[in-house]
Amino acid sequence: MKIQKNSKFLLVGDSVTDAGRSRPVGEGLFNPHGTGYPNVVHGLLTS
Repeated sequence: MKIQKNSKFLLVGDSVTDAGRSRPVGEGLFNPHGTGYPNVVHGLLTS
């Protein structure tokens, strides 16, 4: 699958959006994507 520059992904759901994500906004310098699917997708896209 080819992903064009500036593409966006939309991940929806309670477990997807809340899986260990740092709170409040601005305090997520380390692991800001949590431990769920957003973190997995981020790792795959930036590897």
